[in-house]
Amino acid sequence: MEPLRLSPYLEQAAAALAPGPDTLVALARGRRGFAAAGLVSALLEAEAVPARDAFTVGDRLCRTALAALDPLLSKDLINAHGEGTRKRDIDVLIPVAHTELALASPEGVDRIADSMITLAAALEELFTHLGESTAAGTGQGRAMGVCRAAATELWAAYGGDSGSW
Repeated sequence: MEPLRLSPYLEQAAAALAPGPDTLVALARGRRGFAAAGLVSALLEAEAVPARDAFTVGDRLCRTALAALDPLLSKDLINAHGEGTRKRDIDVLIPVAHTELALASPEGVDRIADSMITLAAALEELFTHLGESTAAGTGQGRAMGVCRAAATELWAAYGGDSGSW
């Protein structure tokens, strides 16, 4: 059985990353992307066969990005732009994902990885764009640098640099 929910979940997070005129909204959307990528990485780490280093690395990178973003964003802003990453959303996704991953073929996991590569590239593009218009020495500038680096590493870990694991 092919995982039907995790790839679209990542693709929806990637589609929401277009930079807008409001930097804080863009940061909140980027946070959503890292939260989604971290959740899927943790699920893959726990359930996917074969296990891959990318899953552990992805979880760690996303936690690092979230730690950089969270001090800059209010809870209201995070909730307003956190579709799919709120507790109620996660509570629905996790049991379905466990079942899907338990039944997934290696090819199904590869399709999830392809969606992760797309999300990581969109995150890198967003934080590169935001970093170009933000002073590097500010809290926002430092967070954008951390997030851009995390997105680049996430992209590479899932095979974006070579087209495969």
